[in-house]
Formats: sequence, C-alpha cells, structure tokens
Amino acid sequence: TVAFPPQNIPIVVWIAGGPTEPVVSTWQNTVEIPTALLPNFGFGVLVTPLYGRYGFGAERFNALADNRNFGQIDIDAQAEIVDLVRALGWADKVGIAGCSYGGYVVTQSITRHPTTYDAAHTMCSIVDMVTEWSRGDGRLLPWLMGMTIYDAPEEFVRVSPIYHAQAVQTPLLAFHGTKDFLPIAVMENFMLQITENGVLNKLFKFQDATHGFANLSPETLANAYEFYGAQEQLLWFREHLGQ
Repeated sequence: TVAFPPQNIPIVVWIAGGPTEPVVSTWQNTVEIPTALLPNFGFGVLVTPLYGRYGFGAERFNALADNRNFGQIDIDAQAEIVDLVRALGWADKVGIAGCSYGGYVVTQSITRHPTTYDAAHTMCSIVDMVTEWSRGDGRLLPWLMGMTIYDAPEEFVRVSPIYHAQAVQTPLLAFHGTKDFLPIAVMENFMLQITENGVLNKLFKFQDATHGFANLSPETLANAYEFYGAQEQLLWFREHLGQ
C-alpha cells in the first residue's frame, strides 16, 4: 500500500466494460479487471465512473449518447483527469487498460489523445463501429450514436479507432480471443496498421477464448489464460511505466 495522495507512482487508468454497466468496488483479481492485481505489484489503479454510468442521474447517464457525444465525451473527460493527476504530482507516467467497451475507450483514447498515455492495454476491444452495425447490434449502438449508419456513415467512421490508427503513438498491448463475437480479423487489421506506422505493439491471440476469459471452458484453460495474461500485462506496464 501507499499513502494517499500518491506521489509519482506509476498509475494505470482502468475502464469498466459496458458502457451502461455500473462501476463498483471489487477485489476481483483478473487481467480484465486488474483493480486488485496491479496494486499488488506497485501500480496505482485509477477508476473513474464517467458518462453513461449509473449513480449520477439520468442527465449524466444519457450525456454519452447526446449531441453526437459518443466517442469523445468520456474519452476527453478521462484525458483531462489524467492531465490533472500529472499536475498534482500523483504520477509522471500513466497507462490505460480496459476490456470490451473498456477496450474501446483504450483504443479511442490513444487515437484521440495520442500523447496522453505512456502505455495501453486493450482486451476484447471494439475498434470498428461500422462492423458492429453490420453485425446487427441493433439496440445499444443506435442509442449511443443517436442515429443509424444510413443517416450519417461518416459519424460511425469518426468514432471508430480503426480508421484513425495512423494517429497512435502509444505502445499498445492487445488481447483477443479467436472465438470472440467481436471479429478478431478487425483487431488484426488495427494492429497491422499500428505496426506499419512503427509504433511498438503486441497482439496475443488466445485460441478458443470468447469475450474475455471468465466464461471460458474448461476452467483450467481459463485459469491458464488468466495467469499468462496477467504476466504479460505486468511486464508491459513495467517496461513502459518504469515500475
């Protein structure tokens, strides 16, 4: 443990899945939710429930989907918080991690704010809203976007990290399951573009894994992936955040 407020320790911003899922305190010790894992190895973990989360009223919840805010309002708010963390002297190096929608926030953050984060780890990530629309995500995505893709296809491109991979400067670690409902080929495309731009990255493809490791069967395989993934996550942040 460290005293609060921290002073110049490496901090990892963690983004929960969702975005409509509640953000709660948990001692779960997994690579997807590393709020207990990373502090055991000297990293601070910063969790901030932003727009589109329960507990702060309907206006703040719906703000994520209002006025074409999706893909920027929570992304920009998190970047502003990181700037404040540095200004307060809490950390000089900051990473970002998340799974599913949290993975989207990671990839969108490093395209929209390419110099804010020193390292990133995305898991089971959404990177292409055009693909998501074509896959039939007919409930959440129209609400988040406030439109269909036929109304303004350029908006779906604007909020999709895969079309802005040339902006990425942050070293990126990515995990993706070969049986994730989010097509692994899309993530491979995103990482290939980053590679061609000369940005350090690693993509681990987990055979037969679905959307994360928690529901993977048999349990022995899920546990093996968790242990291996945790080691790679720790090595990545140690290398790039200086721990």
